[in-house]
Amino acid sequence: MVSSCQFFNKQKGSVPYIEKNDRATLDPYIDRLSDVITEQANQDKTFKGLLKFAGFLNYVFTRITLKVLKSLFGKFSYWMFALIIGVLITMVFEMYRRVIAPYEDKKIKENGDVDVFEEFSGKKEGWDA
Repeated sequence: MVSSCQFFNKQKGSVPYIEKNDRATLDPYIDRLSDVITEQANQDKTFKGLLKFAGFLNYVFTRITLKVLKSLFGKFSYWMFALIIGVLITMVFEMYRRVIAPYEDKKIKENGDVDVFEEFSGKKEGWDA
């Protein structure tokens, strides 16, 4: 177990990108867990049953987060949860940026945009300086 000061001093301000060798260690466990979540969600073929994966992901993220924090630091502090919430928000933004936004851009090109957006995107007059 390390103290929060020891943890951050070791990091020396580095950004926590996951290196390929670390991914190679983690990916088999993540792949297996993904398979189990899919198997569990597929047991009930109704729409409600298939949506169980969201609850499973919530449970997995929560349990892994709490176990890792407890294993690393022994007890919880506010800063840990502030950090984790930041990680989750960043993950959401990254998924949106890389997966959803390109899809939305494609659909806007195919079907046209909501006309009122032009007023707020700076393409038309109407901005209050």
